[in-house]
Amino acid sequence: MLKHINALSGISFQVSTSLPVSAKSLRFFSQKALASTHELYWFPLIDELARRASRAKESMVLDIGCYTGYSTAWLMIATGAERVHAVDVKRNFISSMKELLYTVNPNALAVPVQASVPGLPYKESTFDTVFCRSVLQYTDMQKAIVEIRRVIKPQGKGFIIANMAGNPMIRLFRVFTGSKRSIPFGTIYEYVSYRMLRQWTREGWCVAYKEYHIVAPILFPIINCIPFHSIKRGLFFAGTLVDTILKTVCPFFNRFAWQVFLEIRK
Repeated sequence: MLKHINALSGISFQVSTSLPVSAKSLRFFSQKALASTHELYWFPLIDELARRASRAKESMVLDIGCYTGYSTAWLMIATGAERVHAVDVKRNFISSMKELLYTVNPNALAVPVQASVPGLPYKESTFDTVFCRSVLQYTDMQKAIVEIRRVIKPQGKGFIIANMAGNPMIRLFRVFTGSKRSIPFGTIYEYVSYRMLRQWTREGWCVAYKEYHIVAPILFPIINCIPFHSIKRGLFFAGTLVDTILKTVCPFFNRFAWQVFLEIRK
């Protein structure tokens, strides 16, 4: 049984009632998360995670690339799991991650591990759910995917949120800022292409994918300059509505998306 936490203006986030946390705490966390422009961009894909993830508080779940812990918290909420393993290549994420998870569930148990994706320190078929957000471009993509599939149980699910290469606005942004800005997460090797998505689907282990943010990136520079969260969110969701209409009317434009959500299996 599910209850819907109305996170923001018309956006409903599905949450397992098995998670021993109040609706007030979940609302507080969602408001805290979505006050961040960075988290705001990811929210439609996180909502997709909530719709697709299996829910059981005893399940074994893994967050790859947890960083400060927002993705770990979203994974815990989506799956209802009370214990989550969280992997990152940096150690300075641990204290901030635990503090953030406490706002979701004071009884949450996170197991932080410092490791890279190609060398996950887990046995084969360990996890019911594996979540990986915005990590693939910082590592050897093919090796990372093989490793993610390795640790998923035969009946388990993997969810990957990745950046794509084809959006014209984002490509222009990368050209003008790539040599000037400092990227704290590491060196970018490669972005997901539309060709890769079709190939992975033919190979059978990618069972579904969904693209996001086609026209909305045009609004991102404006949104970043707006100090009022309510206006920022309203403008962002107006952009995503235009994207939804555009994808429905002309699916061809999906190849120009900025981000993609993948569901994978063993």
